[in-house]
Amino acid sequence: MRFLTALILVILISISIITFAGTEKVNFSGKWVLNSDKSLYEGHRTSAQKELNVRQEGNDLIIDRISQKFSGSGIITEKFTLDGKVKDSVISGKPTKSAVSWSADGKKMTISYMSIFAQNDIRTTIEIWELSEDGKSLSVNYSSQSAKGTRNSNDVYDRKK
Repeated sequence: MRFLTALILVILISISIITFAGTEKVNFSGKWVLNSDKSLYEGHRTSAQKELNVRQEGNDLIIDRISQKFSGSGIITEKFTLDGKVKDSVISGKPTKSAVSWSADGKKMTISYMSIFAQNDIRTTIEIWELSEDGKSLSVNYSSQSAKGTRNSNDVYDRKK
């Protein structure tokens, strides 16, 4: 399982290096609010973050993921580099490797993660981000796999005014 996960991450990183050069990339910066009516989690409504605050500046991508909890809002801040290189970090207390890659036309961004949980349970996650033609909505196609199984969703966010 570890070997397969590592192999997948290496392939994604190789793709990111190949596709990174030469094209102008979409800028996902903005404040985004979940449109739960348009979002699906394996055929049902999603339980995704309620808001995303995204800052894309130079080689940095910073995402504040805001979830609604019983005790109020919870915020997880993630920082990525847009140069296609693997970045080591800690997200929600878990050691994580991540990389960002782009489609050949620069219109879709893929964030690939590999996180290690307790007892060497490895979770691989892929998010494919795409803006609508008018830039008013953001679609995040989410897929993760771990020892607990597979989770898929398509989360749609509207630009916050």
